[in-house]
Amino acid sequence: MRPVERGDQPTDESGKPIRFTKYQEASPYLKERLGRYCSYCEMHLSAGLHVEHIQPKSHHPQYKLDWNNFLLACVHCNSAKGDTDIIAREYYWPDQDNTFRAFEYDADGSIIPHPKLTPQQQRLALKSLELFNLSQNTCSENDPRLLQRREAWEIAKEAYTDLQNGATIRTVKRLAQAKGFWSVWITVFQDNPEMLNLFIQDFPGTCQQCFDQSGKPVKRPCGAL
Repeated sequence: MRPVERGDQPTDESGKPIRFTKYQEASPYLKERLGRYCSYCEMHLSAGLHVEHIQPKSHHPQYKLDWNNFLLACVHCNSAKGDTDIIAREYYWPDQDNTFRAFEYDADGSIIPHPKLTPQQQRLALKSLELFNLSQNTCSENDPRLLQRREAWEIAKEAYTDLQNGATIRTVKRLAQAKGFWSVWITVFQDNPEMLNLFIQDFPGTCQQCFDQSGKPVKRPCGAL
């Protein structure tokens, strides 16, 4: 999961915080700040992204219109989580933790808790994957996320080779932005600090404080990871 910064409550032309009357009204502000990517699986979608409530509105109606309770989710991540009543501290969240440190990505599209985590951290990472059904290792016609991560890996590997053979950095960046699955690109290009920093800086809303100058992940200030 890409660690993101949602930013403060949007303001109107006079500088006053916008009070949403419907949570759907937050959608354009979230897309502008975070890009058109699912906050959990990282799939790029030109349409079909939903305003997702971290604390489900059915159990916590007081947070239904709370900007700090919003992220973006594809229909698959949104449906998997559903209205599960959660204890937030028992999971890792892309707006609170350096979620890239929590998981390891592989060419087969799988996502697993990062092996360098402590046993307790691995437990929380696995719970986070299971909450959004991201721990699956078989493809489904009704859920393309695993297949699309595999495709993103192949495209990223080809782009890595193309870059060595003369492709421009700008071309690779645009390809990554169009395909999505930011963590796949960060993993494939892990030995190229220039590209890592480009992906970190040019994907909207990526938390800059979660990475050092060489593009390597570090603990998020005030985060659990």
